[in-house]
Amino acid sequence: MELLTLPQAQLETMDRAGLIDSLDERTAREVARIETVFKKAPQLKGYRDEIEEPDFSPEYLRMLFDPPFEPTHEQLDEMSYQQLLAVHIAKDPVMWGKTMLGVRPRAYQSLMLRWPFDQKVLRLGRRLGKTWTLALKALWHVYTHARSPVLVVAPMKSHVELIYKQIMEFCSLNEVVQASVARAIRSPQFYIELENGSTISFFTAGIRSGGKADVARGQEAHIIILDEADMLHLDDLNALYAMLQQTGEEYVEKEFWASSTPTGRRELFYEWAHSDDFKEFWFPSLCNPRYDKQTDDKMRRQLSKIGYEHEILAVWGEAAEGVFPPRIVEPAFRNKEFPHISLPAEHGVVTMGVDWGKYTAGSHISVCDYFPPGYTDKKYADKVRFLNKAIIPKSEFTLTQGVEKIIRWNKLYNPEYIYVDKGYGEMQYETLIAEGKRDPSSGLTHKLRGINYGGTTEVITPFGVEKKDNKAFMVDCLRRLFEEGQVLIPEQEEQLFRELLAYMVVRTTHLGKPVFEAVNAEDHLFDSFMLACFAICMDVLHWDRIGRESSKFLSLSGGVSNPLVRAPEDEREEEIAERLRDRGVGIATKRTFTSTNKRGGRSNREYRRKTF
Repeated sequence: MELLTLPQAQLETMDRAGLIDSLDERTAREVARIETVFKKAPQLKGYRDEIEEPDFSPEYLRMLFDPPFEPTHEQLDEMSYQQLLAVHIAKDPVMWGKTMLGVRPRAYQSLMLRWPFDQKVLRLGRRLGKTWTLALKALWHVYTHARSPVLVVAPMKSHVELIYKQIMEFCSLNEVVQASVARAIRSPQFYIELENGSTISFFTAGIRSGGKADVARGQEAHIIILDEADMLHLDDLNALYAMLQQTGEEYVEKEFWASSTPTGRRELFYEWAHSDDFKEFWFPSLCNPRYDKQTDDKMRRQLSKIGYEHEILAVWGEAAEGVFPPRIVEPAFRNKEFPHISLPAEHGVVTMGVDWGKYTAGSHISVCDYFPPGYTDKKYADKVRFLNKAIIPKSEFTLTQGVEKIIRWNKLYNPEYIYVDKGYGEMQYETLIAEGKRDPSSGLTHKLRGINYGGTTEVITPFGVEKKDNKAFMVDCLRRLFEEGQVLIPEQEEQLFRELLAYMVVRTTHLGKPVFEAVNAEDHLFDSFMLACFAICMDVLHWDRIGRESSKFLSLSGGVSNPLVRAPEDEREEEIAERLRDRGVGIATKRTFTSTNKRGGRSNREYRRKTF
C-alpha cells in the first residue's frame, strides 16, 4: 500500500492550506467530513461548547502523513537500507499496518494511533472502528516489541472476544505475522503469545461488578487497554489505573487507553476525559464516511433520545439518574380530566399485567388500554393509558385470590392480552390455562402470555437481530413510551409515580444483565404496569418483529360492540359495570385485525371476542 509522506522539513513549515492540498483524495474527504460534522451538523447544535477546534489544526494534519524515511550516513554505515527501512516502519502503527497487513486507518483512527500521549480517552459513537483501532494498536505493539505484555480488559466476554477476533483476522493477512503467533487460546481466557515472548491477555471485569478488577490482579503490562470503560465499576477502574505504577526497570513507560461509548455517568471515565493527564478524542458516528441521512433517520426512530445521544453522538448527555427520570414521567401524570376509574377506549386494545407476590407485598394487577392513531380525540391518539389496578394483600390465600381476581377482571374488561410473571407464577399460570380450557368463552388460553424475567427475546435492532434480556427489554420499551409522550396515567396514582422514579439499575452481572431495583420503594405495581404495557409493545406495536420505525397500530375493520358484563364482586367493579351498561350490552362479534408481516405482506386475523 502506498504511503503518504513529505520531507520532514517541508512538513514542519507548511501551513494548514498547504497540508490539506498535499493530502490524498480519500484522506482529504475524511478530514472535510469531520470538520463539517463539528461545525455544521444540526445533531450537534446543542453541544458546540464541547468542541474546542472544529477545524484540523496543522498539528493534527501533520499526523495524517506517514513519517518520512530519511536515514543518515551514520545509520547507513551501521545497518543496510532495508534494515533501516524495516525499523522505520516498525516505529509507527499506521505505517506498519499499511505495509505489513495492507490495511489503512481512517483519518480519525490515524490521529488516535499516532498521538504522542501515554494516556488516552477515546469517546466514540458506534460503528466507527473502535475495535479495529484497539486491535491494531495491540498487535502492532506485541509484534514490534519483544517480551512486552498487553492487557485488554472489558466488561463482558463478548467485548474482548471482538478484539481477539479482529487481532487474529489481522494476523491472517500476512503469513509472516501469522507465523509469529506461538499460541492463541480462547479458554478459560482469551490469550495470544508471540514467538518474541510478547503476550496479549484478555480479561472480563463485569459491568459495574465492584470486584476491583480481581481477574486482572497481579498482571503486568506495558499497555493497558480498556474497552467500554464507562460500563466498568468505579472500583475496577481505580484498580486498573493503579497498575500503571512502575514495578521494574523493564516497565518504565506504560500506556493506558480507555475507550467507550458514554453511558451518562459522571464517574472516572468522565473525569479522565476532562483531565489534563489524558488526551481525549471525541468522534460521533456521523464522522463515519458511510453514515448517511437514511442511517441517521433509522437510528433516531429506533433509539431512545438518550440512546441516540450516547450511542450515535457520543455526547455525555444528561447525568445518569433513575431509569425513568422526572422529565419523562411527570408529563404522563398531568391528566386531571381522567377519572381514577376509566372505561376502556372504544376501538382500542385492553391489556392486563400481573406481578405475583405472597410474602412481600401481595399480588398486583394493572389494566391498560391503547388508543389507536385514528382515535377521534387527537390528544389521546396513539397513547397508552393506565386504567385500573388491583392489589391483593398478603394473606394465606393471596395467590388464589389473585387468580380469582384475574378471572373476574377478564370477564369485566375482556382484555386482548394478559401478561403474567411466569417466574414466580408457574402454578397460577397453569391454573388460568386450565380455567380457559374449562370455559372456552373466557379466551384465557390464547390471551395469556407467561413472561420469564430471566429469559430472552429476539429483537430486530439497528445493528441486526439480537437476543435481548426480557427484563431489560421490557424496561427499554416502557421508557420509549414515556419518552415519546405516549403514556397517560391519572395523577392520583401516587404509588406508581414513586415506584417509577425509584426504579434504577443497581448493578450488572458478569454476563452483562442489569439488575433493577426500586431504591427505597416497592416495585410490584410498577412490574404489573410494565407487563401490561409490554403486551401493547409486543402484540400491538410489534416492536420485536419489524423494528421501531414500523410501530403501527393494527388497523381495525368490521363492527364493534360492547361486552356482556358479568356481575361484579366489589364496589369499583360495580361502578365500572354500571358505566358499561350505559353504553349498552353487546354480543360477541368478529374483530378483524390487518397487519403487515415480516415480508411486507398483509394478513387478516379473525376471531370471536367480546369487545368495546
